[in-house]
Amino acid sequence: MRRFPLAPLARLPPLLLALSLLLGACGGPGPEDRARLSEPPATSEVAPSPTTTPPGAEEDEEPATVIARAETALTVRTAPDVDASVIAELPATTEFGSPRALLVTERRPGWVRVQLPVRPNGSAGWVPEGAVELVAGTHRVEVDVATRRLTVFAGDAVVLETAVAVGAPDAPTPTGTFAVIDRLQSPDPASP
Repeated sequence: MRRFPLAPLARLPPLLLALSLLLGACGGPGPEDRARLSEPPATSEVAPSPTTTPPGAEEDEEPATVIARAETALTVRTAPDVDASVIAELPATTEFGSPRALLVTERRPGWVRVQLPVRPNGSAGWVPEGAVELVAGTHRVEVDVATRRLTVFAGDAVVLETAVAVGAPDAPTPTGTFAVIDRLQSPDPASP
């Protein structure tokens, strides 16, 4: 397994969406296996954008996106400390049965900060590095709300570009950095 060190955070362009395409199993666990958010801390921690690889970066440098995969349940804390408050308990799989995968936004000795799949959007917390496997994310999605275009990249290569609908002025499209945590396959390939 190749591990990737993370450099200090660099801001991504607005509207960049991180995408990890995960193979999901059919069906999924019941409500008791859903992510549970503990009482929110006094101040809500918002996940910063993930790191990006600068143009012309060396092969040994970090990838554009780093994903933390877990095979067991995770306890997420407010700080990189075993005594820090617990903000979420995450089962090993998602509600749809996909393996747990979280977008890494920062790394400190023995800990990784991950974006959480809970409300409010952008929530983040710390998990022990030893509890997860760090892997390079290879796909990303960029949505340009102004031109109503969605582009999917595999590395630097465009693999899909399509028109998309956007929100109305009274219900605008949310912008920011998000992670896709489930890939659902329709039994009808012609369906949306």
